[in-house]
Amino acid sequence: MVFKDLLKRVMCWFHMVKAFEDHATYVSLPSPHKENIKQDICSLQLSESEDIFDAAYELFKEKWLKVNTNKIPTKKFLEYFEAEWIQKHPGWYEEYAPGVPSTNNGLESTNLQIC
Repeated sequence: MVFKDLLKRVMCWFHMVKAFEDHATYVSLPSPHKENIKQDICSLQLSESEDIFDAAYELFKEKWLKVNTNKIPTKKFLEYFEAEWIQKHPGWYEEYAPGVPSTNNGLESTNLQIC
C-alpha cells in the first residue's frame, strides 16, 4: 500500500481511560497507586510530540517499576499497559495526529466531564 506509512490510528481518549480503569480493577491495583498512575497517564496524554511522549513514557515506566518492585498487581498492570497502549494502540496522546480530536465522536469529548 502506497500510503501505509502515512496512516495513523487515533484512539479515543475516553475509551483509553475506561480500559485503564477496567484493567486496574481486574488486576486489583491498589487504590492510591491507581489514582497516581491515572494522573501520570493523564500527563502523558498531553504530550506535544512523539519524542516527548516516548521520553515521558520511559520515565513513567521507570518510576512505577522502581516504586513497585515486588508488587505483582502493579507489575501486571504495567505489562498490560505497555502491550496494549504503547505497542498496540499508541494513538491516544494529543499530538499523535495533530488537528484530530482526542475522541472519535464530538459528544464523547464531554464524557469525562459528565459525572
